[in-house]
Amino acid sequence: MNTYDENILLNELPIKVDKNVLRERALFIKNYFALDDKRLASTLSLAPSILLLQPSTIEDKIGFLSENFNIPKSEIKRIVLHGPRVLVNDNETILKKVKYYRITLGLNSKQFNKVFRLNPAILGLRHDFVKSKIDFYMQKFGFSIEQISKIFKRFPAIVNYPIKNIEKKIDLLTGEFGLSIEKIGKNMLISPSIFAFNPQTILKRRQFYINTFGISKEQFNKIFYKLPTIFNLSEELILEKANFYEKQFGLTRKEFVRCFLNSPSILELNIDSVSQKAEFYKKAFGLDDKEFKTLLLRDMSMLDRNLENGENRIDQILALGFDKNDIISSPKILTIPSRNLILRYAICMNEGMTKKFFLGRNAYFFSEQKLYARYQFEKESQIKINNILQHEDAFSKRYGVSTDELMKLYPLSSKKEIEIIDTFFKNNNIVANYDAENGELQ
Repeated sequence: MNTYDENILLNELPIKVDKNVLRERALFIKNYFALDDKRLASTLSLAPSILLLQPSTIEDKIGFLSENFNIPKSEIKRIVLHGPRVLVNDNETILKKVKYYRITLGLNSKQFNKVFRLNPAILGLRHDFVKSKIDFYMQKFGFSIEQISKIFKRFPAIVNYPIKNIEKKIDLLTGEFGLSIEKIGKNMLISPSIFAFNPQTILKRRQFYINTFGISKEQFNKIFYKLPTIFNLSEELILEKANFYEKQFGLTRKEFVRCFLNSPSILELNIDSVSQKAEFYKKAFGLDDKEFKTLLLRDMSMLDRNLENGENRIDQILALGFDKNDIISSPKILTIPSRNLILRYAICMNEGMTKKFFLGRNAYFFSEQKLYARYQFEKESQIKINNILQHEDAFSKRYGVSTDELMKLYPLSSKKEIEIIDTFFKNNNIVANYDAENGELQ
């Protein structure tokens, strides 16, 4: 074989092996795992000690792993190629390591089998090496063992990396990307795979956005702050999506950039799902292509919403009196759950707010408890509140009381919610029943 150097392999083995034996065992491994020469070389470089194993030993090990992890032999053989050192460990050592992970991170058999599939190399790591990682993450980010378990289940390779390599990446994220340790920790809970990329790849991926879309480092850093999974998206995929939005919705490259700067999550949305949601909203509100493009340019976050019960939610919005022009001008209203939207709109309309003001000032983002408490305070104190939607700091400074305090004084009960909805229905000639438990119009 000319895909690896036999002399190098022989030098890496702890005992002397005859070259003929080495070749025979290498050929067995190649055939048994159905490898080409390149993959064989890669596997042997990861774990040259497997050349010390008799073919029968390897076959028995595969059987043992298949039986204990409830995974078919064919799949076990594929999994082991990503962590071939597990073949060298004796069965008792493997079971001890499994027990360590399960007890330390609170995993059941099904959960451990899943992380083993994701990262078979975990069975080749020493206990003290893994413990040092767990201790490091707990001390560095203030993680609980439950949080580390959550990260591990999603990305078990998190325990593979040497601490000095992790520190380098943390320095890059704090220095070059301006993230605090607290934010890095939060990002890890969302996308722990950030530590799978080397610094050069991270910087190269950022430079791609700068060169391709003409954004600044600061703008990319803000995107990363909102979308920690961005490094999981290949350059080819991003270009494909840019072309899709241009072809499907007529967005120019500049408009596409503006949209993903405002709503970075659109970069990871599935194209087929976006097409389906676009057709749904266009049909539901009677939007033509031009109107829908206008809606997208104002806000694309509704494309990130699940369409489950979508028709029912649209019916709720239409029943409240909103039309397609309202949706085009304020598309974020589509992201508000029906229960919250109905209550917030009813409270404001009952108190004399206009629909234009409700939409223009984004009143639908204010919690119904906050709106109700402020209006009740205005009535009972007989103090005229110039802007019921003003920022909390300005409100508490001007009126000498915080909204949290008001919500305790004027709690919004379920009974009161029904009264508010009924009043709104009567005032606006809406014939419907309000299901308080589900927050829906019937």
